[in-house]
Amino acid sequence: MNINKKQQYLKVFFLNINIILVKNKTMNQIYKLLVIACITFSCSSDVKTPLGIEGVWERTGRVIYEGGIAVDTVPPFQSSSGIVREGFQFKFYANNYYNWVGNTVNLDSLGNDKAYGNTIHGRYEIRNDSLFEYMERGSDEWFKKGGWADNQREKKGYATYDAKIEIGSDYYQQYRINKNGKGNGELFKRIDTYTPGSNPYVGVWERTDGYYSESPTKLISKEDYFPSYLKEIDIYMMFTDNHYIHFMNAVRLDSLNNDIFRHRAAAVSYKINADTINYKLMGGTDNIMNSKVWKKGRSRYHKVSENKMVISNFLENSNPFEFMRIFKSLE
Repeated sequence: MNINKKQQYLKVFFLNINIILVKNKTMNQIYKLLVIACITFSCSSDVKTPLGIEGVWERTGRVIYEGGIAVDTVPPFQSSSGIVREGFQFKFYANNYYNWVGNTVNLDSLGNDKAYGNTIHGRYEIRNDSLFEYMERGSDEWFKKGGWADNQREKKGYATYDAKIEIGSDYYQQYRINKNGKGNGELFKRIDTYTPGSNPYVGVWERTDGYYSESPTKLISKEDYFPSYLKEIDIYMMFTDNHYIHFMNAVRLDSLNNDIFRHRAAAVSYKINADTINYKLMGGTDNIMNSKVWKKGRSRYHKVSENKMVISNFLENSNPFEFMRIFKSLE
């Protein structure tokens, strides 16, 4: 966008503000225009590389584009027909990895929520003004044979999501606009930062093996720990300064060779108390959200040394024969 166009749009913006004040509209409308103005005029005429995406972000809105500019913001999970659904999405970025979890209410004719929740784990990079997310693992529906991510891998050898991106200190937006200037953007607010070294847990971790507390020298791989019918087991954790996301998926085939294991992910806030971490659930897939233990908050013993993290089971279920899980750091 050139400078003259920006000046023109600024005039329109302040004119709209005056109209709203004269007509005594709600502050929500003023806020909406302020968001649009920030999005429209935050970047200079020169392309620059956005910085500071590492941390945790919560989805707060959807931005509508017409003629190549932002013209409106609506609730984050409002459909094109105007239906607004309750929901959430949390995105974590750290050390070139990303992981998100989201869910929206989707009621059937009987009023039951059909939505299970989605999650994606992978790597990302930012080139110039664009975000590239390389999806390595995630929701079963997307990665199963014929799913969206699977089709991308068939065509390109990998699955990726790319979008234009703008990052501020407390917000970021990813958006796509077609050749006619129409499109949508996803607006997020920052809820946490990522500062390596701020505590021993900050970083990205992958589950490898573990041991029973009575036999700490006898390591058991994750494949041997879980039932033999589970294959291709992936478990990751990502800690930012005050939040954490857990991701797990595996393959469990039924008699018809269909994978019936459901992916799971949880976004939580945490507080450190000596060698124990206390968790509070923010959002997750249905199998997490419906867990009574997760709902009431959980505590775990953690210890980090030599790029490995040892984690106990949740302390309310602890016993002398506790299995201690080992995660390796992904530097």
